[in-house]
Amino acid sequence: MSTNEFDAYALNYRKCIDHKLRKLVDPTEKYFIEVKFNIIKKMIHQISSGPDRRSNKKILIADIGCGIGDFEYFFMQEKLRVNAIDLSFKMVEIAYEQNKNLIMQFSNANAKALPFDDQCCDLVFSSCMFHHLPEQEIKTVINEMVRICKAPGFIIFFEHNPCNLLTQIVVRTTPIDEKANLISRKELRKKILDLGLKIYQTEYFLYGPKMIDGWLSKSFPIIKSIPAGGQYYIVISK
Repeated sequence: MSTNEFDAYALNYRKCIDHKLRKLVDPTEKYFIEVKFNIIKKMIHQISSGPDRRSNKKILIADIGCGIGDFEYFFMQEKLRVNAIDLSFKMVEIAYEQNKNLIMQFSNANAKALPFDDQCCDLVFSSCMFHHLPEQEIKTVINEMVRICKAPGFIIFFEHNPCNLLTQIVVRTTPIDEKANLISRKELRKKILDLGLKIYQTEYFLYGPKMIDGWLSKSFPIIKSIPAGGQYYIVISK
């Protein structure tokens, strides 16, 4: 999808991602972000409890492909510093207006050439961005995200799971995703390993509404390894 197309969707983003199945699982329109934020929080805890014990005030996060800044609301509650970028100027503009804060910085930039110094961030992540990229650009973006991450640190990729039928239906019938090319965990994992990078953790998640998700995760933890969840994540350690 082109920059102009994302700019056009920005002003009506909520309406563009609106879907009956999506609302059935996430009626508050916050759970999809919250569940991923909790995964990020676990990685932040790993960093803050590591040998150099970085505090939340020192930890810097990079949100690559921030959209209208939904994650930033949760980061602000934890007083975490964030550098967020998006290819769409309109998306960045809205993200800034929704999250005006001294510890948040928003930039209009391309993920293929991130406007950050080497090893400047403690944790770098992207949420459902790769399926909007041309396949040949994915490794370039992964390398850029790794470049700006400190060691020790983590890079996290969240993506839709094409093995999940409901995910396929939602993506194929949502305007902003109509040109998306879903990438499976197997495919993304191979690209990461081809680059000589180390996978720290990978799991599937989003099996239903919040209460069902929580019960399944606690009662049947093995489900996280089964490709039935609506999304998956891969964590690279550095």
